[in-house]
Amino acid sequence: MYYNAAHVLLLPSLHEGSNNSLKEALACNCPVVASAVGDAEERLAGVSQSVAIKGFDVQAYVAAIAVILQADERSNGRQFIEPVTHAFIGHQLKNLYAQQTQQRTVS
Repeated sequence: MYYNAAHVLLLPSLHEGSNNSLKEALACNCPVVASAVGDAEERLAGVSQSVAIKGFDVQAYVAAIAVILQADERSNGRQFIEPVTHAFIGHQLKNLYAQQTQQRTVS
């Protein structure tokens, strides 16, 4: 509910891995302004109304937020979230285990 109600998700961070809040916001087409840490830059590549900012320049964050608020549009993040969904990851794991099992029976 919060991501759907938000105009933008702000994620300033000095370090991250793979931030779940970012992925949840993308799934809700919530625009995101995040630090380019962890996989944020990769996750936001191609996503409209969203940006990963390198460094920690407050003015860059303010400018990005202003652009998003002026546009008053949702992002297209849901289109880019498929590689980190439970179904996709589960399918990848299943295939990996199947390959490992097949290699063991062939050897």
